[in-house]
Amino acid sequence: MLTFIRKSPLLSYFLLVFLLAWGVWLPIQFWNLPPVLIWLAGIAPIGAGILVTWLVLCPWHRARTSRRGWRSVRSVDGLNVVHYSFVNKEKGMKTQTASIKQNKLYIVFEVIFIYALIQTLIVLSRSIDLVQREKQALGWSYTVPLICFVILPAVVIWLTRRNWEEYGVSLKDWRTNLDIGIKAFVVLIIPHGIGRSGAYFLGLNPPTRDIVIDITWVIAIAVMIWVMNRHKPVASGRNNLILIAVLLLLPILIALWVNKLSVVVVSTIVWQFVLSGFGEEFAFRGYFQSRLNQAFGRPMRLLGVQFGAGLIVASLLFGVLHIFNGFDPAIGFASLGWDVFIGNTLAGFFLGIIREKTGTLLAPSIAHGLPDALGEPMMKIFGWVMY
Repeated sequence: MLTFIRKSPLLSYFLLVFLLAWGVWLPIQFWNLPPVLIWLAGIAPIGAGILVTWLVLCPWHRARTSRRGWRSVRSVDGLNVVHYSFVNKEKGMKTQTASIKQNKLYIVFEVIFIYALIQTLIVLSRSIDLVQREKQALGWSYTVPLICFVILPAVVIWLTRRNWEEYGVSLKDWRTNLDIGIKAFVVLIIPHGIGRSGAYFLGLNPPTRDIVIDITWVIAIAVMIWVMNRHKPVASGRNNLILIAVLLLLPILIALWVNKLSVVVVSTIVWQFVLSGFGEEFAFRGYFQSRLNQAFGRPMRLLGVQFGAGLIVASLLFGVLHIFNGFDPAIGFASLGWDVFIGNTLAGFFLGIIREKTGTLLAPSIAHGLPDALGEPMMKIFGWVMY
């Protein structure tokens, strides 16, 4: 078994991620214990993960510490190609040995593993005392989304020494991409303003309501592709930055006007814009979509947008994530929100198309976070209930 683990660098990365996650999970689970025990509960698995995986299992680290060679990763035709070189100290010569394309099965397994871990942590954490206290004080839990959507994918990318730009983490052409994000925010008036709000005020019931919303999402996708295909580079991003700041301050000003400003309202703006917007986009459009593109490429084309299995699968996973929003383990699968699956999958496709076209996460993050940072606080201020 140990030999198999040593020959499987991907498995060693999974083991480290698991131990790190376990080190975060234990202190949260046993938050009421004495501080020393909480500290030990977290540091023990984290320390074991770092020592066992980094110093023993990771082949690139063993190669460095033993001075037998080095490992580098570069991208060729959308696939990661691993190059190994070893130095023979006796002969004083370097021998290039092999260039191996990473197995698609490994990538699929990695995506399934990380997604299952994220979904499990989200569901199991709902009954934790820390999460309940966060929700009571701030209206939202910050710890769990930060771990699931930001830390876990970032740890995997960092440990495997991948190129962050391939996962959309880049400020390249940020002015233009920021402008596309603002335009996407305007296009989202179609599903949010016309579709969802229209269905609410008309009093439509399922499945008619869901069909209307889904149709508006399809229209929004077509309009957004049309906008991006005709979009020109932008020289300055100042006006868009000011606009975003004003839009984020708008719910606060309205809450002050109606005398309903609270910590929860401000927290909702921050949570929706940062964790829901940039956090979920980093996980789904950044990590999942990009990772699957590395395995299967982008052979498909839709109205000028090149994409592949990454866009489709990441959108489906995004839809599955939201059907668990109201999941209650005591009830089981009967509590799943299947009615929101198609709509959120189409929303993921909308955001994923922007990611494929722009090449970074800035535009889809703005398109995701800005509407939520405006709509959710308004619902809390005025007590609106939407589908």
